[in-house]
Amino acid sequence: MDIILSGGGDLQQCKPIDLYFRKLVKRKHHILYLPTAWRRDFTGAWASTILGRIGTHETWVSVAYRKPTELHAFDGMYIGGGNTYALLDTFRSSGFLPLLKQFLKNKPVYGSSAGAIIFGADIGTAGFGGDADENLPKMKDTRGLDLLHGYAVGCHYRRIDDKAYRKYSKRHPVIALPEETGLHVEEKRITVIGTASAFLFENGEKIELPVGSVATLTAS
Repeated sequence: MDIILSGGGDLQQCKPIDLYFRKLVKRKHHILYLPTAWRRDFTGAWASTILGRIGTHETWVSVAYRKPTELHAFDGMYIGGGNTYALLDTFRSSGFLPLLKQFLKNKPVYGSSAGAIIFGADIGTAGFGGDADENLPKMKDTRGLDLLHGYAVGCHYRRIDDKAYRKYSKRHPVIALPEETGLHVEEKRITVIGTASAFLFENGEKIELPVGSVATLTAS
């Protein structure tokens, strides 16, 4: 399993993370782009630049009623940012989650911002900070895909948000990613990538994970 999680930075901040993902993609570098979380224009220069660094791409505006065979043509998947609650709600209601998990068994997936948060144990971190998401679908079940073995993921992390992260971490340990930071997740092994440290919050305590750090997830 190869998952790249990005803190959701701008074009320059995420460039090292994008290029790291490209190295994981095999064959023809043909990527499936899912702008499901984004409620505005998703076809502009931003998307073209990001995806152009990785390879060619096809965009699925809707993930409803998709078949497993439709994913065979792709060498990787990019799940974009936007509203985390809307993204997870759509993936659940459309029946796309089993397809995503099957895809991950053989091919890499990149999640940016909202697309990263859903891979954690819970998506409550989407409500933190200046980029806080509104719970548009009024979700009561905020459990994520839990592919980080009990850890949640926070994006757009700033030190000013420490109080919220410390409190939240007493229920769920969380890995907080600044906008220029990413994670490479391989089963229980994580590697910090990008150009700035990640931060682990657990039981109210905070630990810095510098770029290049390798750790084993043991929360569950």
